[in-house]
Amino acid sequence: MSVLYLTCDLDNVVFTFTAEEKSTWQFSRLSNFHRDNGKDCFVLRQASEGSTTRWVLENQTGQPSVFGTPKYSGHGPPFRGSPSPPRGMWTVWGCPFILSDTMPQRDAIPSPFTFEVPFAKMHFHEEGRLGYLDIEVFNVGIEDEHLDEILLTLRKVLVNLAQRPEMVLLLRTDARAAPMPSMRHVRKFLAFIQKEVGTECVLVGRGSAIVLVPSTFLGTAVLRLVQLVQRMLPAPYPQAIVASVEEADAFL
Repeated sequence: MSVLYLTCDLDNVVFTFTAEEKSTWQFSRLSNFHRDNGKDCFVLRQASEGSTTRWVLENQTGQPSVFGTPKYSGHGPPFRGSPSPPRGMWTVWGCPFILSDTMPQRDAIPSPFTFEVPFAKMHFHEEGRLGYLDIEVFNVGIEDEHLDEILLTLRKVLVNLAQRPEMVLLLRTDARAAPMPSMRHVRKFLAFIQKEVGTECVLVGRGSAIVLVPSTFLGTAVLRLVQLVQRMLPAPYPQAIVASVEEADAFL
């Protein structure tokens, strides 16, 4: 019972909360990097006196704000001599969730597998609780339909890992031959990360290394674009830009 599992009823992604202080459970399925930067400090705690419910899920990042409440106003089973949050249905971010002290079980997607489009190849495999995603980008123009296909495959991987509470992901991208993408494709990628897999990146992302050698004008331009994207959309895990696959593996 020291770990509670909050599962979204829409896509089955799982948030974990670990008992910290008396009657307090802290969101724990995030990287140490993200936690140390003071991000996504979500806490299950007893509600303040006068509240319509006995428990709340509160975002304590900056100004505290409640974004989750249980369907039933009672307590869950005692834990360490104190009440615990009620199990069952919760409303979180306006969506239905289920809180349980039993770890959800979901099947892994078949792996290893390789998926390829003209401009990139993606290889995914698992080793125990670690998922490894290797992406190699080729010097081929990016077409909308091919970008959509590879983003869809990436989403399938991220969602499946996020549905399995013990899993995390390491990502290695070899962009040494990458072409300069259009701003339309950059915006599509940013929207994809923000709107479609941002939560999954927090839940499972634990590190990313990009192999990029800015020895040519094109390489320098791609590097500057990558750095711009990283500033615009900081990742919830450690990142590095390195000069070789070996350095990427060492970082990860």
